[in-house]
Amino acid sequence: MIKKYLFIIIFVILSCENKSILLNNKNIEKIATSIDCDYYVLKYIDEIKENSLVSVRYFNTNNQLIEELTGKNRIKYIYDANGKLIQKKYCRFQNCNTSYRQVLVYDEYDNCIGSYFKRDTITDSDSIAFDTVKFYNNQQHLIRELIQTGTNVSGKKYERWKEYAY
Repeated sequence: MIKKYLFIIIFVILSCENKSILLNNKNIEKIATSIDCDYYVLKYIDEIKENSLVSVRYFNTNNQLIEELTGKNRIKYIYDANGKLIQKKYCRFQNCNTSYRQVLVYDEYDNCIGSYFKRDTITDSDSIAFDTVKFYNNQQHLIRELIQTGTNVSGKKYERWKEYAY
């Protein structure tokens, strides 16, 4: 019985250890050269040491975030010719072939009003279904934004909105 509890305790301790596959010095430099970034920023949880590193953000010469590593995940940011963020590509580990994409939707004033997720590479903009989660006033200021949706313990759906005043 004691061996069983000891095994469980050891298992829990090892499971909680930071076992980041992407966040190590060798990999950080390798990715920096492969994506041709201008600079990168390291984010630590507590103090600056390798096992407390939580994310790395890579930026290009226009100071645009082009890639982000967090533990076992990788996010690639894709911009159009005018520098507007149009997609986020979410990858698992190093494999971005089986990723899914978050496509951002903009209104006629270039305000982001929502997004939708895709697994395939084909996007038919006529058949897109998405919820508008950001609303703007006549001066193009963000005035209302959907922060969270979910279902509470009673089974009732809820939405949390954030209101902005200028």
